Amino acid sequence: MDRASDYGSEGWGFESLRARGTHTDTPSSLQDGGVSSPGRSSATWGLSAIRTGGTGVAKNDAETMKANKVKHDQQVEQAKWSAVSIGSKIAPRNHTTPWQLGSQWLTGIGPRSQQFHDQDPFTILLRQHDHMQEVLQKLRKRYSYGEFELGIALDDDFDYRLGGLDGVGKYVNDYGTLLDGGATGNIAVTYLGSYSVTVVPLAKSGSRTVTTVFQVRNFSTLASATHLPLYGIIPGYEEWENFENSLVPSGPMSKTTQEITWTEDVSW
Repeated sequence: MDRASDYGSEGWGFESLRARGTHTDTPSSLQDGGVSSPGRSSATWGLSAIRTGGTGVAKNDAETMKANKVKHDQQVEQAKWSAVSIGSKIAPRNHTTPWQLGSQWLTGIGPRSQQFHDQDPFTILLRQHDHMQEVLQKLRKRYSYGEFELGIALDDDFDYRLGGLDGVGKYVNDYGTLLDGGATGNIAVTYLGSYSVTVVPLAKSGSRTVTTVFQVRNFSTLASATHLPLYGIIPGYEEWENFENSLVPSGPMSKTTQEITWTEDVSW
């Protein structure tokens, strides 16, 4: 840090000799150097330097503390998502199918929360969804520009939605697979419907690959099973859905959750 620039170029080295505030004539040799002028209180110079310097140091300290906190928070987030990634890789296999998830929700029999990980059939099926392939394309472009921080979830909106005008075609395509028993389309997405996607760049491998954690979440409710296309633009639909869900707080057709986590190397 250039302390002369912080404290001002004048006043260094003379304040301790002149802090009494007495008025004295300054030798001409010092006048020529532009340090002071005859009769001027030297204490004025000292206070000015102290005030200016104190403010500069305090500001720099605050900025340093803020930068250190940001770095610490980033390290904490990276450690958290590293643990999530490792946990997902070593978790016991979950072979629950979309059909079984539907049966559990409908009957109220079975777990109300399910977690799927890297090698589970449900996860593998979801990763093949057209929307997730589009997410990968967006990531390759963003990563190639270096627009990411390791351990920090990307702020892009990667969620998959069926509501509104754009959701009509998706709705028909996703639920049309029920007509052939899941032989075509993606039966995992048929069950999930809309889902949220969190993406976290975890580590860089080489110059063109980023190890990335993906986490998909979904809630299965009575309202999500009964709403029709365009529900997102119908006034009051949220209140109606809340009312529907309140009818079944537990048991058959009550809320269930699904969380799907995996780690994938994204290269460009």
